[in-house]
Amino acid sequence: MTSPEGRDENTLVRLYNAGHTLQAVSELRVSTEAGLERPLEFENAWVCLNIAAGRYRKVLAWAEQVRPELLGDFNALRDADVLTRVNVGEAMVNLGQWKRALDLVPRVNAEQFEPRDSRIAGVATSLRAWILWLSNEPRIAHMELSMTQPLVEALDDYRAEFFMMHALVSASLKQFSLADQLINRAETNLSRVSSARNFLVTKARVARAQGDQPRALEWYRTAAEHEYRLQNGEGLLEWGDLLRDSNRVSDARTAWNLAVERDEESTWARVATERLAQG
Repeated sequence: MTSPEGRDENTLVRLYNAGHTLQAVSELRVSTEAGLERPLEFENAWVCLNIAAGRYRKVLAWAEQVRPELLGDFNALRDADVLTRVNVGEAMVNLGQWKRALDLVPRVNAEQFEPRDSRIAGVATSLRAWILWLSNEPRIAHMELSMTQPLVEALDDYRAEFFMMHALVSASLKQFSLADQLINRAETNLSRVSSARNFLVTKARVARAQGDQPRALEWYRTAAEHEYRLQNGEGLLEWGDLLRDSNRVSDARTAWNLAVERDEESTWARVATERLAQG
């Protein structure tokens, strides 16, 4: 798809994959009617790129005020809009609206998914698994991911996040051998600079679940120093908490400050701010 001015959606995707998120966002055509930014083309790309830049409130305001049908009847949406709906759900998770995001997406074995593009099941289940993991429901997340994996295996790209999420859930259930296998699968499927950073955070979380605190601290630090420095408030908050638990309070405050600086709209930044205020 190409816009009237020659912008190409694939070019925007390539910019994002290479880590140039803010440049890609700046090249999208938008309107600011009534003070609300609205994409004039490539809606899903606009949603994804703004989420990648940590602009969750903008995405949610757009969905609620401009495209409320995205938040309505799942069955009434075409596949492209379902993908956008799932991505709006990611903005909700980052804003702390976990139940609302979970309610947006039915379980993968529901009848609604049978005629859908298989990519939808993969991204939808990854989103659900993230929320379920955050909600301390790893068994349910593991079950849903296991059901979806055959569909994901058939995809050509963008599988790394699914395998990372599956590894994290498996580690939470102390299935460490499976977690290691899934970590390897994720690594061979990395296609975005942001994913490479997220992969380091996942390795830190798996190490933490294994009780290997020194290795977890090292992976969290490596992730914080990675070239992609947008989002990751969740990982930076976790790093700070682990540093605090290691009696490295000054270093913990540095990590929490990074969570606020790099992911300021997120619920993780709010928690980090509370940690900092506690002294």
